[in-house]
Amino acid sequence: MIGPVPLILFVVSYLVFCGLVLRYCFFADPETSEMAYFVQVVLPTRLWNRSQKMFGDSIMGVLNKIADLFMVFVYFFVVLGCWCVVFFYVYPFIDESKSVSNTHKWIGYFVFVAFFWSWRMAKKTTPGFLTPK
Repeated sequence: MIGPVPLILFVVSYLVFCGLVLRYCFFADPETSEMAYFVQVVLPTRLWNRSQKMFGDSIMGVLNKIADLFMVFVYFFVVLGCWCVVFFYVYPFIDESKSVSNTHKWIGYFVFVAFFWSWRMAKKTTPGFLTPK
């Protein structure tokens, strides 16, 4: 069995390593950091081009649509999950509280409906065409 000191050192060094990788590879500006430019620009472009040569344009188009749809549903479930937490854990406190008005609850319902209505409209509306002007 590993003692507590080596285990703590391992966990701390692992967290520091992961933090440095995240900082210098993913959160850094690719215009100022060579490592971030490689991880964020060069590597995905090379992988995409290599996959496109291997599988062809039609399969890569399908994979791109699947990836976009996957991200839409991930976003949807994260936001819906947060709203479930609000509805099931925060709203009972509003009902029990004497210092918070129930108006906050109705405003929350309105924000919930407005959010999902705007999300649906943004999903269904085409972005249009970008012009230099």
